[in-house]
Amino acid sequence: MRELEFIPPWYVARRRRDRVRATRTRWTVIAMVIVLVSLAIKSILRSAPSPANAAARASWISPPLTIIAPASAGHSIENGSHGPEKGTEPDNAPLMQEKSFESKADQDSERQQRLHNLRQQAAVELHLQSTVISATPKALVNGELLGEGDVVACGSVQDRTRYRVLKIEARRIIVEREGIKLEIPMKNATMPQEK
Repeated sequence: MRELEFIPPWYVARRRRDRVRATRTRWTVIAMVIVLVSLAIKSILRSAPSPANAAARASWISPPLTIIAPASAGHSIENGSHGPEKGTEPDNAPLMQEKSFESKADQDSERQQRLHNLRQQAAVELHLQSTVISATPKALVNGELLGEGDVVACGSVQDRTRYRVLKIEARRIIVEREGIKLEIPMKNATMPQEK
C-alpha cells in the first residue's frame, strides 16, 4: 500500500492564490483586448463616409478652371488641333504674350482680393475661444468643440460658409476654405483692471 504524502496548508494556500492571480490576469488581458477592438471599430465607423460628410466634402472641391482661348491665326479648331500648325508662327504673337501677362496680373490681383475678403470674413465669423493640446488636439470655435479635420459652418442657412480645421496649435488654429489656408489666432481676453 502506498503512503499518502502530507501537503502543508501554506503550500495549498499559495497554489490557490497563484491560480486566482493567473485567472485575474487572464481576464484583465481579455477585457483590454475587447476595449481596444471596440475602439478600433468605433474609429473605423467614424471615418467611414456618410451622406452628410460626403456633401460637406463635395463642397470643398472647387470646379476646375477652364480657360477658353479665342481662335487666332495659325490655330485651327475645325480640324481638331489645338495648337499652332507646324512651322507657322502667329502674326500677333507679341500681342498675345502681352495679353497673357495682363491676364496673369488680373488673376493675381483677383486672388489677392479674394484672399483679403476671406481673411476678413473668417475674422468676423470664427471666434477661437480655447484650445486643448493633447494626443488629439481640440479647439473651441464659436462654442463648438472641434478636432483636426472637422468642419465648422458659419452664417445663415442660405449663406452658409464652411471652414475645415487643418491644424490646432497652442493659441491658434489653421483653417482652409476654397483651397486657401487662414490662421485664426485666439483673441486676448481683457482682464478686469484694479481700481
